[in-house]
Amino acid sequence: MTTGLLDILIQDQQNALPRFKPGTYWEQKSWAALRSLRTYGIDDFRSSTGDNVAALSLGGVDLTDVRLTYGRSLASRVAIRTIQFSAFWKIFDSQVALTRSILKEKQKYERTLFKYICPERLEYLLDKYSVERSINFGCTAITEYSGIEYSTHYLSLADQLAHVDNVVNIQSSNKFLEIGAGFGANVHLIEQNIPSIRKYLIVDIVPTVYLASEYIRSLSGSSVTDYLDTRSLQSITFRDDNSLEIIVIPPWQLSLVQESIDIFWNANSFVEMSEEVINMYSTNIFRLSNPDTKYAFMSYDKYNPTSVLDPYLIPRWFSFAEYNVSRCMHLFDQERSNTFFLGGIGDSR
Repeated sequence: MTTGLLDILIQDQQNALPRFKPGTYWEQKSWAALRSLRTYGIDDFRSSTGDNVAALSLGGVDLTDVRLTYGRSLASRVAIRTIQFSAFWKIFDSQVALTRSILKEKQKYERTLFKYICPERLEYLLDKYSVERSINFGCTAITEYSGIEYSTHYLSLADQLAHVDNVVNIQSSNKFLEIGAGFGANVHLIEQNIPSIRKYLIVDIVPTVYLASEYIRSLSGSSVTDYLDTRSLQSITFRDDNSLEIIVIPPWQLSLVQESIDIFWNANSFVEMSEEVINMYSTNIFRLSNPDTKYAFMSYDKYNPTSVLDPYLIPRWFSFAEYNVSRCMHLFDQERSNTFFLGGIGDSR
């Protein structure tokens, strides 16, 4: 674990402009993730039955102990210390143990559930895409199919990729930029399945950008360039070759990128940003686009309108693009659907 990387990211974020820091939706989650990373590193960060909440809300992880997200304010720290050795705390411990026990049983049941609920779709996805090394770092959300274990989150990402792949041609792309990539599972999946894409840029807030750096480094080794490498640069570019490069940067470095990007990707996070932040990303996306650039922007329904934007407002900030807009049911939750804004620069550039 590159602890120096985390410390420097935290230090430089403190000096960054407010728009480069976690907004209202992510502020508390990011604080809890940072505390987990300092305590546990990336060990078992994909487990829903442990104490590491570094990947909370990043896909495939459930929260079983809400106390792990408390303590950011002085008042909450005082309250926690006050009740920590009380009978109430012990009762809460018992409830958490029960919740985790029930969740383990639910996950055991779900390991084989989906091959009966959506067997044709799973067969199609696993025939179309390679999903390798997907259940690492304590992953507890697992689906078994034909005797092989897969991360349920990765299979959901494969379903998402298939929807994109059916509308916009990304097979000939080379340079890929994902905003809000989480811990990097989507980049890992695409790297396995779209051989033409050899150059990746990942942009995310602290501490998620650290988690993504370490996760992808565990899979791709020296192909990863992190903030320790880019911090002193005046411009960020790829090597002029066909080698695999995965550059992971915080948002305040996006303005340093000097590349022509073939495909921009964002799943769910635009709607969790302020309008100022979306404007910043929109400006940079337009700057880095070319006449053949493709866009894949996605979001979810059943959102809280007090903290999340209406996904149908997304085109407002990307009026330079032409979109195919569609809704698709979530692979593993038929009560949810995702909205896809897929297209390209059109004739407006």
